[in-house]
Amino acid sequence: MSVVYDHLRSRTADEDSRDLSFAWDQWRYTDYFLFEEDASAAPFESLSDLACRGFVIAVAEAITARFHAHRGTEEARSYLDATWAMMLREGACDYALLPAEDWPGPVRGALRAAMLVVNDTLHEARDDGDFAARCVWILQLARHVLPPRLRPEFEAWVAVATSRLARHWPVPEHRSGLFAESFDRGPPVGPCTFLPDDPGTPESAAACLGRHLTTLAGNPWLLPPDDA
Repeated sequence: MSVVYDHLRSRTADEDSRDLSFAWDQWRYTDYFLFEEDASAAPFESLSDLACRGFVIAVAEAITARFHAHRGTEEARSYLDATWAMMLREGACDYALLPAEDWPGPVRGALRAAMLVVNDTLHEARDDGDFAARCVWILQLARHVLPPRLRPEFEAWVAVATSRLARHWPVPEHRSGLFAESFDRGPPVGPCTFLPDDPGTPESAAACLGRHLTTLAGNPWLLPPDDA
């Protein structure tokens, strides 16, 4: 498990984790988050691609931690652990194919939705370049499924994270040329970037990613370089 999951898990009481009062329709679940309100993407449009990618993964970790008291979260945790490797190597994490029938109910349905947004950020966003939209989607999904008692602390955590990313991970000023959009994504972001007590710098993120990668041995979602 990543350090950001551990932190968010520690902030979620069992009572809150068991709260399933949010609406969930497995046939129309995208209605809960797959939209953009006026200016909702603005805070993320000035961030680098990897900053947005890290934000999406971290918020998905918050959603997974929110359901810690329920069975069936292990696959989501394993997947999110592996996605951090995509900060250092494209194709490091396998593409997530998640048949809806394998993820029934509000808990597994919400976990599947979070994983799909992350998967979309890792793969499809590389083609269309709209990383900011994925930040909005995952944030709206989290706001939909989080219990009311957790939302104030969650919003404070998001505010700190977005401020930190804006300070240290803006869109690279030197991005230019034919291939810049594809290859100049800025420095990597790590799980520690989303810890309140972390320095929140690219140097700290790189060291944190190195430590995290040592925990991924045997992760079924991780692809070796030859298969990526």
